[in-house]
Amino acid sequence: MKVFIFIFFSLFLSIPSFSADIAARVIIAKGTVIAQNDTESRALKRRSEIYRGEIIRTGPNSSVQLRFIDKALMTIKANSELDIEEYVLKSETTASDKALLKLVKGGFRTITGSIGKGDKDAYKVSTPAASIGIRGTAYEVQQEANDSFVVGVYEGGIRVENESGSIDLGLGADYNYSRVTPNTAPKGLLAPPTAFGLNSATNKPVEGDEEENSNETEQSSDESDTELAENQEQDGQEEDADFTDSLLSDNDNEFLADIDQVIVDAVDTKLAETIEASTSSEFDFNNPYAGVNISNSSNPFAENIISDEAYALGESGKLGLVAIPSMFNFFGSGETPTIPLMEAQLESFNTMTDASIETVTYAQGSTVEIRYSILEKSGTNGDYVTRHFQYEIPIAESSNTTVTNSDDLNNIFQFTSGILYEETNNGRIVSSDPIHINIYNAATTGEFRLQIATATSDPTQAFLSSLELDIFGVNEETEQKFYQQIGSQQLADGSYSDQDWYTQAELEVFIGNGSWDPKNNQPILVENEEEQDGTTRIAIIKKDNEDNQVIDSYLAYTSASPSCGGAESSLEPCDIQVKDVGGRDNIRWGVWISEPDEPITITDIDNGSAFTEEESNILAFWIAAERADINQLSGTASFTANDLDCTDLTQCMGFADDGVVTSLSGNFSVDFNNSRISQGSINLDVSDSVNGSIVSQWDVSFQNAQIKGADFHTNQIQGSVKDSAGTEISSHIVGNIGGIFVKPGDKAVGGYNFGALDTEGIHKHATGVFQLDKQ
Repeated sequence: MKVFIFIFFSLFLSIPSFSADIAARVIIAKGTVIAQNDTESRALKRRSEIYRGEIIRTGPNSSVQLRFIDKALMTIKANSELDIEEYVLKSETTASDKALLKLVKGGFRTITGSIGKGDKDAYKVSTPAASIGIRGTAYEVQQEANDSFVVGVYEGGIRVENESGSIDLGLGADYNYSRVTPNTAPKGLLAPPTAFGLNSATNKPVEGDEEENSNETEQSSDESDTELAENQEQDGQEEDADFTDSLLSDNDNEFLADIDQVIVDAVDTKLAETIEASTSSEFDFNNPYAGVNISNSSNPFAENIISDEAYALGESGKLGLVAIPSMFNFFGSGETPTIPLMEAQLESFNTMTDASIETVTYAQGSTVEIRYSILEKSGTNGDYVTRHFQYEIPIAESSNTTVTNSDDLNNIFQFTSGILYEETNNGRIVSSDPIHINIYNAATTGEFRLQIATATSDPTQAFLSSLELDIFGVNEETEQKFYQQIGSQQLADGSYSDQDWYTQAELEVFIGNGSWDPKNNQPILVENEEEQDGTTRIAIIKKDNEDNQVIDSYLAYTSASPSCGGAESSLEPCDIQVKDVGGRDNIRWGVWISEPDEPITITDIDNGSAFTEEESNILAFWIAAERADINQLSGTASFTANDLDCTDLTQCMGFADDGVVTSLSGNFSVDFNNSRISQGSINLDVSDSVNGSIVSQWDVSFQNAQIKGADFHTNQIQGSVKDSAGTEISSHIVGNIGGIFVKPGDKAVGGYNFGALDTEGIHKHATGVFQLDKQ
């Protein structure tokens, strides 16, 4: 039978070694426990020494608890066989630490010691089924009746691997438990396997801790009641001390004298405490690197990009980060930027009339170029794909052309002849007329706006996600007149803005590993993903900003400082950060508002070199939350929120193209065993100001959200948007919903990024963050 290997990283400090060949000592032995070497076998009892090269065997209803020379603690279960092939600490006579163990059958629980802390290959455990690499201190291995093995980790991370495949456990992976059979790929388990509560060979319930704690063993029966009482008193005085210090002294003689049944029980008690700590402790944003082990992480970036501690935190997966990017417009109304508005529709800043249009003659060769992307429905499964296009529209194709009114403008954009180019993966192809761009106006009133929207045979099937409009072949004076004709904003210096004709209505929701920068009090997104070509992309996404306003309401935001919209003298917006979301100190969320002097930076590693890009004019909601452990997410559950007040930013937060999200309700049903959210809904009320009237309502349903670890996401959404009168203005919703189940598993936080289309191809947009409670 082929034997595979477990590789462990441990976190405990090294201690002085015992005598040369001693590997461990018995804390307590119950029932039949034998140590056998090449020449003899002997019964083990409390205080027995165990040597390198010995095999430990336990009988039915038997167990033994060991303390190894590196302070590792282990409980070997009933009907087990463990071969201690090697166990030495580095010394003058040994070149390095080394531990080689072979679990032939049965199972054990352990808290690892110092061996393997610096060299992961120094600690190895083999079984007949799999190779497991571990970065952690508390794990369990158990054989099942059919010769498969189940593995669980309570602190740290594991990779279970054999010739048929591999799986990661713990440390932000999808599972904490796995079942593995020889010649079969390891399978992840959402719930602790029942074998952890059974004896492997008999499938009988384990003689549990209660029995062991309530009965004196044969080996300890000769101890006096006085000694027991003294040890009980000592244990009570020291129960808050460090476990390895209070349990056993480094002095061997003291160790042999003070061991007692009451102390022995602390081995499994410590394991229980470790499990409890892993499910109940909360991430501390004020001390984010507590417990982070940088020795198990290799930071490829310079310290000024991300510190070793921050990178190790991100790599651990403990903190999840959700990012929801979008464009924004603070200046659409020409007022102080109190609340951002999403740019969902590219249209004229000014309302125009024929009388307001200045007559312009364009020279032959003058061309308008429109570049844009659409999300287009593909197939019958409701998915949307992104397509990119470019059109070159001649204003004056064969001779000079004069534009004097709205009809002339329509002739430019809605002509029936000329050359249009569509950009595809294979180059440009000629098209007979524009298939996606239309101009809408209110000619009956004499007023009109230039609006650019999708115009397929079914406009509701294509959402305009980005668009850029430019004019070429003209001088600067004519260019300015063109922007005046199409209703661009007039700036303080009298010129007309060319920036009105650029929009990017992102609908993505990104979920990844997060870290935290305590110096700048900002989240960091640590991306580490495999590309299609097999290479690994590593990227750091962050925003350094001294104007980070920690607030809990929109009122606090608008009055926080002049740069946050509290004074007419400045139109510079500030970032938002909200602490203690939903009453939890392990959840924060906020808004990044990137500008040229305060961009979002994306630093990638490519062929060993770091490259940094900057993104401006992006508004991005973010959520930083401590992920729930996988073993906290089992069975079925419902998560709900009713009528959350989004002006209280600790409850929810969102912006739309026509105002601010002031109220949110939501719910979903989840089956963790199937890793799916079967159905859910998000309902939004959008108001024209914080205390204003409702101008639109979004009713969105979603389904088949996939759960990966503690993260969830779907783009299979549908619903409708209604106006203030309750009239439906769109029944076609596109976008994404995604988020994180938060430790200890009774809260979900997430983000939404929605676009809506009506039958004329006009767009709407809403984006924000929410939190739901488990019912």
